[in-house]
Amino acid sequence: MINNLVQNKNDNFTAKFDNIILPEEEIKDIKRDELSKGILATILDSLGLGIASKAYEIADKVQERIKETKIAYLLSDYFTDLENMKDKISKFEKFVTDPIGNTIFSKVIRVINTNPPNKEYIKILSKVLKHITNSDFQNLFSKHNYVLSEIEQLTPQALIILSDYRNWPEFEIGNYSSRDGVITSLWIEEFVMHYCSHLKISEDELSRRISHSTKELLRIDLIRAYIQGERDSKEFSSLKDSDTHKAVCELTELGREIIDYLD
Repeated sequence: MINNLVQNKNDNFTAKFDNIILPEEEIKDIKRDELSKGILATILDSLGLGIASKAYEIADKVQERIKETKIAYLLSDYFTDLENMKDKISKFEKFVTDPIGNTIFSKVIRVINTNPPNKEYIKILSKVLKHITNSDFQNLFSKHNYVLSEIEQLTPQALIILSDYRNWPEFEIGNYSSRDGVITSLWIEEFVMHYCSHLKISEDELSRRISHSTKELLRIDLIRAYIQGERDSKEFSSLKDSDTHKAVCELTELGREIIDYLD
């Protein structure tokens, strides 16, 4: 049973990380529908002339349909729990009809449309939307706007790893440099190796993508790594022995602030 739970967790994470587009058939249906609407008019109207402009028009319609589908997924997930539906609808109506709330909602939609259509990414943003609508969004506008701007910088893959912070394992590192216990030398590869092992992920390509996304989180100061037991007042430490040392990857203050919107 435990093995099944571990396998299900691994499959679930892999599916989240790999699912960076809407289901292919859904995209095909959207494109096929818009193409079939425009192709006859293209032939009859242009007779071989002006086809490029018609192609652009069809492409615009495809993008618009994809945007509409993203919003449909967002709201579908937002209202997925049928309990207190009346209260949810009332809160949402108050939110989107308020000038400040509407500004925030427009930003959420912009964040969605910044990235390729991804159901898991939209599901996470639905949690963000729920957090905001359940808050005093008028007085917290600056904070909400700031956090959304930070989320907007993240790729869907990086946001998925960030939201999985409870599953980050301890890892071992050899020679390292640190300041006040924070590792300042390279550590991402050691962490990713243990993380992938913890999730029972063995595919090299997926491991490389997890490494790239973890570096993204480090680059914008959402995570950092510590040597266990070394959070002290030492200004600088550089160990040159061959022993391994226990380390942990943790959220920074900014990382925790974003996670508050995802939990």
